[in-house]
Amino acid sequence: MNGIDWLKTLPPTASVQRETEILEALASEDLRSAFYWYAVPISSPGHKGLIAVGSDAIAVGRYFDDQIRVNLTAEGAQRLCDLLGMQMPTAKMLDAAMDVSIPMDPCLFTPDKQGKIAVTDPITGSKVVTPMSSKTAMGAHSRRVDAVRAGRDNLGANCGKAWILDSAIQAQYAASGVWSGCNYGWYSPLAPNWNPPKTRRLWQPVSTKHNLQHVDYSQVYLPFGRNMLVDGVLMAVRDVLADPELCKLLTYGGPIEDRHPGVDVQALFNELSPDPREIPLAELPMRIIQAAHFTPRSQREVDLIVLHVMQVSESKGVAASVAKAMSLPSGRQASVHYCVDADEIVQCLPEHDIAWGSQGANDQGIHIEHAGYSEQTAAQWHDQYSQRMLARSAKLCAGILKRWGLPCEFQDAESLLAGDAQGLTTHLEVTKACQLAKTRGLKTSPFFAAKSNHTDPGRSFPIAEFLTDIRMHM
Repeated sequence: MNGIDWLKTLPPTASVQRETEILEALASEDLRSAFYWYAVPISSPGHKGLIAVGSDAIAVGRYFDDQIRVNLTAEGAQRLCDLLGMQMPTAKMLDAAMDVSIPMDPCLFTPDKQGKIAVTDPITGSKVVTPMSSKTAMGAHSRRVDAVRAGRDNLGANCGKAWILDSAIQAQYAASGVWSGCNYGWYSPLAPNWNPPKTRRLWQPVSTKHNLQHVDYSQVYLPFGRNMLVDGVLMAVRDVLADPELCKLLTYGGPIEDRHPGVDVQALFNELSPDPREIPLAELPMRIIQAAHFTPRSQREVDLIVLHVMQVSESKGVAASVAKAMSLPSGRQASVHYCVDADEIVQCLPEHDIAWGSQGANDQGIHIEHAGYSEQTAAQWHDQYSQRMLARSAKLCAGILKRWGLPCEFQDAESLLAGDAQGLTTHLEVTKACQLAKTRGLKTSPFFAAKSNHTDPGRSFPIAEFLTDIRMHM
């Protein structure tokens, strides 16, 4: 049965019966839509993790072009997790998924004074005005999400709002004696609210104003796995959420329960949660801003990733700003392949072209700029901004190393001079190699004639931790 045919059979208005039929359909492998699992990086001071996230909101309909993303109450979302062996997320887990999601604007409908919305009925194709909780609204929203996704099968975390786990649920119950659902999501740079660390804007901040039975067209379930990697070790999300230290990987507060405390435990139907080590890493969305100054090549040998810092403050949008500066023909004659900040990666050159990043290591190097200063202290490299940025860069580096068949090993100046170095190095080590080549009179070395006096990314750059993070992705 396809999604539209199934939708025709569903009760038209929200009810216990309708949600029961939805859950029964999702329990069926013949009706539940296919989705892909991705491993998504998540971090806290001193710890690195990978969580498993589904590529799209869970839906009914066997094919992507006819699926219907279902709407669930907060209670229904928890029962679905019990049924399929999945995990209700936290705000931080949803934020981590958004960090690697394809760009998607939320699909909002504006309600009238009666709380109804004007939509195109996916069954009849006619224009109708309908309650936000109707099956017509459910199907119409799903069709709009299809249009925004435009056939992209990558992770699309902004396909609706989410019922989440948060300490606010327990606080609300303590105040009223009534369990509520905790609502969160719909990210947009135009939205008026912020997520807890104030790194992303969204329409729905953490809120417990809805009861456990509230439902509308926006309330979907993005699959999250019950298992995760913590510092390379497989753990249950349940145990991580309960640990006073490790819980910081998944929450912006302290330990919380791994399921909604106001919903009775249901029998487990099928453990669908994967081992994060066995699923692909979600690809980071990436803008391209072409650098103006470089040496074009159709192919070349690559031996090194060369790490740099931009010598600019850690701030939002700095990767794009530096990339745009390098795109100007009248600008400084320098370029790199990638610019990275805490929020995004911008590609400036294809990897087969030669960037003008550091003389002596240009022909064989892929160059990556990072926000910050070479004078940063170890503590500054461990602040929230830098850690988010380095988590992005580690995944980028892992992909580069795998594409070019290179080892995840650090190469110092002496190794560079030896002539067969492969792996990662820094602009600082390139400068040292240039100085040593001149001091030793190594005229055949590419470093002898090169000019370099840069010391980035600095002596306090956490290279050992960075290599460990990269290896988690390889």
